[in-house]
Amino acid sequence: MRYRHIPFPIPPSPPIRGWGDIHFMFGNTFHLLDGRVIHRGEVLPKDAGTVLPGVLRQRPVFCGDLIPVSAHGSSLYNLLTDKDWSAVRKPLIETVNQVCQACGRHQRRYLQAHELWEYYLPETGNQGIQRLGEIAILCNDCHAMFHLALADLQGHGEETMQKLMALHRWDTATAALFLDIMNERRDRHNTFAWSLDLSIVDMDVLHIQPKWQCHPELPNVLQRPSEHWGGMQYTAILGKSWVLDGMEHPAIASPLEGDVRSVA
Repeated sequence: MRYRHIPFPIPPSPPIRGWGDIHFMFGNTFHLLDGRVIHRGEVLPKDAGTVLPGVLRQRPVFCGDLIPVSAHGSSLYNLLTDKDWSAVRKPLIETVNQVCQACGRHQRRYLQAHELWEYYLPETGNQGIQRLGEIAILCNDCHAMFHLALADLQGHGEETMQKLMALHRWDTATAALFLDIMNERRDRHNTFAWSLDLSIVDMDVLHIQPKWQCHPELPNVLQRPSEHWGGMQYTAILGKSWVLDGMEHPAIASPLEGDVRSVA
């Protein structure tokens, strides 16, 4: 089986020509991901490229695909036990020196981890692969930019959208283009079922929350009652061994280790 990957065509940001292009909602003090601090008006260190928070980058990318409805609730966060999730999340927070990777705000507590997924569509059939590409460390406000529908439901959708636009330096037309692209991709991805490729997780064996059960007929398929609609929710794990109810299940190799066609 061959798969094709269509990266999210994120709208471009206008260039940063000076500090006046950085919105004042982000304040005057910015923490780099290596622990250094830069104040508004200062010259950025020449070696700061890879450790700049998104707000100071020429091309920030802190938004993208919506999770397909058919994959709701089957994230790494919802699969792993609290102990395993902490083992994934806490080292990443320390790696970025307790700094939000989007806005450059330093927080000793309450930083959150957001899973960034890549979607691979099969050339035939409807079984896609949702591959974990990265886990971003974000403050609560920046995390909301990845969950615009939830922000609307919680009553701060407009504020969150304004922050998303300010971070990427988008005008209203560009923001509308982003929303159109995002919704079109969500509608397309909703027509597929998804297996999770967790190959990048830095753990040999994953421990699964007991709210999941093994499917009685389909080997290596997990199921649980859906929290979003009636009926059952299903998923399968690729690339990692996993343990549920004391029983270890061997890793299933991801087909993406073979032939993948990337479409720009």
